[in-house]
Amino acid sequence: MLVTDETGLPAAAAILGSLPRDAEGRALIELPSPEDRQDLDAPAGVEVTWLPREDPHEVPGRAALAAARELPVPAEPFFGWVVGEQALPVALRRHWVGAGVPKEHIMFCGYWRAGGAK
Repeated sequence: MLVTDETGLPAAAAILGSLPRDAEGRALIELPSPEDRQDLDAPAGVEVTWLPREDPHEVPGRAALAAARELPVPAEPFFGWVVGEQALPVALRRHWVGAGVPKEHIMFCGYWRAGGAK
């Protein structure tokens, strides 16, 4: 499972492009608007869901977090990758760990913080 806002899109695209062609999984990618959608080289078994924000000025990551929390956490093996505005990876990692995913199966990184240095 890959989950990101637009700041992690380049990394998500690289990961999807490097996966074995028979890989299966999901990618949730939040964007400011539908026009920001890109063509990705994802395996056919990876479902990519684009999540354009209703308000492009909304804090990034909220839509991706809500969508990821709605999905059932698959049984083992589950590997999660989540990056973006700090609240997204922190909250989603907490959710996955609470659902029983081992911490070592989750890669998460807060790239930036909303309301940070200006």
